[in-house]
Amino acid sequence: MAIKLIPGGVDSDVFMVGNRTFTKGKFFLYRKGETVLVNSNEMGAVVAFGHYTDFEDEQGNSFTSVDELMEYLNGMIFGKSGANMNRSQLDYQYTEGSVLQYDRKRMFGSQSNPLSGQITDYNDGSIDSTRGEGIIFHKDEEEPIYPSGFVKGEGSYASGELNLIRYQYFTKGFKLYTIESLTEYDGVDVFDGLVLYYDFSKGGDIENSLLDQSGYNNNGYLEHPEDAIWDMDAGTVTLGNNEDTELRSYFRVPFTKSLGFLKHQFTILVDFGKRGQFSGVIFGTCTAGSGNNGINMGIVSDGRVELEVNEESLGSGGRGRSSSPALYPTDGSTEKFVITYDGRYVRFYYNGTLNKSNEVSEGEYIYNEEDWYIGKQNGKTVSSITIFRHFAAWDRVLSDEEIKNVWNHFGSTEREEC
Repeated sequence: MAIKLIPGGVDSDVFMVGNRTFTKGKFFLYRKGETVLVNSNEMGAVVAFGHYTDFEDEQGNSFTSVDELMEYLNGMIFGKSGANMNRSQLDYQYTEGSVLQYDRKRMFGSQSNPLSGQITDYNDGSIDSTRGEGIIFHKDEEEPIYPSGFVKGEGSYASGELNLIRYQYFTKGFKLYTIESLTEYDGVDVFDGLVLYYDFSKGGDIENSLLDQSGYNNNGYLEHPEDAIWDMDAGTVTLGNNEDTELRSYFRVPFTKSLGFLKHQFTILVDFGKRGQFSGVIFGTCTAGSGNNGINMGIVSDGRVELEVNEESLGSGGRGRSSSPALYPTDGSTEKFVITYDGRYVRFYYNGTLNKSNEVSEGEYIYNEEDWYIGKQNGKTVSSITIFRHFAAWDRVLSDEEIKNVWNHFGSTEREEC
């Protein structure tokens, strides 16, 4: 069934998607190829997501192109003025989408992944002055050319260093900006984008909860705690020990806004092993058979590690596997795996070195609002005897250098309280 888009009247403050009503001016509009997303983390809602052929207008007519749909949505969700659709779209990473159309948060780049080159295609037309302040992270050998109307207040651009450019919109022809050079900042910060981190050597806490050390308080809860075996000397927990599959232990992580930051790309780190060669799911974010988007990590029958991106809809097209033979230990010890997805490739790293790269379906949107599970996938049997030492998740793709050194960071750095 097509997704019906109803703009509302000219003076209306609301619009409708299907039978749901939303306030204009509160949501962001993104596109990736021919896929469109209307979303707002602040409002806690995904309004619409899909290929342009999935939508129809108020009269029930289909859209002939993604550009036609974007123009229709522009007037529908932003109200009278809309957003300027005539400027070049600006690619960016690690916020809410992959191509920025309009974003009142006005943040471009990030401290760990700054923009480079010119920024003259910045979307600055027809923007309300009450929504005109923001920041740009930039790093290049030469200072960029700024958009029309940008007037410097103070500060100097430092070549080859990270620069923070702050600006304030007053009129279309006058946007005051300042530059702050962050020469002391090390952009390779493994904690940037970290949304979940468990150190199992610290054991279970009150009421069988596991404290998240990312700063986001994504605490996990141990189900069937009597089955779990904690080894404080080894710094591990062993799950799934009971012969009765219904009584095996696993962790459930309630869904939160910060876990929802994983949308188009991610990094997952698991320090795990087995006591014997048992296949099964190690980690999952969607219920088996639900049809929902999500990711699942597991071990296949030949011992290889596998990651599934939106397996419910893509099947094998969203599947990546490590190389043979199996690398994970089966003697009760653990080894470190890092798996990344950048919107096109799933890559497996073993002890800091690339093991295998798999091309999967491009531009997948993995967001859902389900609880996460460690030790199983919701709706499937808990795998036998899985040993965990660490587990972590980022809402970005770590660089090869970061992956190589990630364990040095965790071993030597305490996460500051947020």
